[in-house]
Amino acid sequence: LEQFALETDGMTLAGMLNVAKLAGSERIATRDIADAIRMDRLGTRRNPWKSEIMRGRISRAKEIISRRIKGQERAVEKAIDILVRSIVGLSGSQTSSRHSRPRGVLFLAGPTGVGKTELAKAITELLFGEDTACHRFDMSEFMEENSINRMIGAPPGYPGHEHGGQLVNAMHKKPFSVVLFDEVEKAHPRILDMFLQILDEGRLTDSRGSTAYFSEALIIFTSNIGMIGKDHTQNLGMNILPGDSYSELEQKLIEAIRDHFKLELHRPELYNRLGQNIIAFEFIDGRVAYEIFKAIVGRVNDVVRAEHGVEVKIEETAMNDLIDLCLTDWFEGGRGIANRIETHFINPLSREIFNLQPKRLITVKSAEETDGRTKLECTAK
Repeated sequence: LEQFALETDGMTLAGMLNVAKLAGSERIATRDIADAIRMDRLGTRRNPWKSEIMRGRISRAKEIISRRIKGQERAVEKAIDILVRSIVGLSGSQTSSRHSRPRGVLFLAGPTGVGKTELAKAITELLFGEDTACHRFDMSEFMEENSINRMIGAPPGYPGHEHGGQLVNAMHKKPFSVVLFDEVEKAHPRILDMFLQILDEGRLTDSRGSTAYFSEALIIFTSNIGMIGKDHTQNLGMNILPGDSYSELEQKLIEAIRDHFKLELHRPELYNRLGQNIIAFEFIDGRVAYEIFKAIVGRVNDVVRAEHGVEVKIEETAMNDLIDLCLTDWFEGGRGIANRIETHFINPLSREIFNLQPKRLITVKSAEETDGRTKLECTAK
């Protein structure tokens, strides 16, 4: 009875009766009442969070994630701690409503282009074996007051009401998933109120009365709150700079996020729900920038090999030329490096492959930018 009371805390009497009836018909023991609740809400007793496959993946999480995320060792370690907590079911264990709340919550904060969204994707693949288990919502598309209708559906009588909301529909389709809210600071305040309900109660009801549950989902927010602008001087919050130590950067970010929710948005309760789940990302340095550069160039060469059966050989002179062109500024992080690689390597390489039509090998001898256009000197076999 104590276990039943713990698992059904916050449920209505009708809901508890439904669960009890389902447990009886499916011969589910009282000690396994959580399985009956899961079946009632999600239609399945299966719980991948407790599978040996999931535990095996988490045991190798640092190794797997570090292949995709460069230079963020402390952020990755903190994220893995939250994942482990989610696996053993201790997320929110200090509260009475932990059984209905999301499996875990991560708030990824820091400079642009340093791997926050990439970490969310890496976590999704780690947990569920594929990126498609990530429901991603770009909050820059939800800045208007009525944009909440896209999440929970249009009101009765309005166009699109019968289709329901994107978020509720996504959770019905894949309740065991990662839900990513990218650049959360751009969301309209009404969206923030919706977040409160998800974090507190672990459920959301759309305009048609259909309820989605988040008790088996991992919620990830990303944010640039507190970071300086692209001109390297414009301050959007605390004075957070590349020279800060990790502890200084982390403290400044936490203070900036706290002030944003408490003083600017007047929603201290949302900040309080984030608890200790704020994970600070560092600026990348020269070593990390070079690792990112090598990884992206390597992926480009892999694509050329797969698509055309052609090996790409980059001679030392050409590699140094590309490094000079692509690593001139790290401020925009990996995204900025990727954009410059597209400009200075992918685009001119595409032209050379098209013109030279190599059979098995293309050798890049040099790279030179003239009047904003980069040309590669190549030979082909």
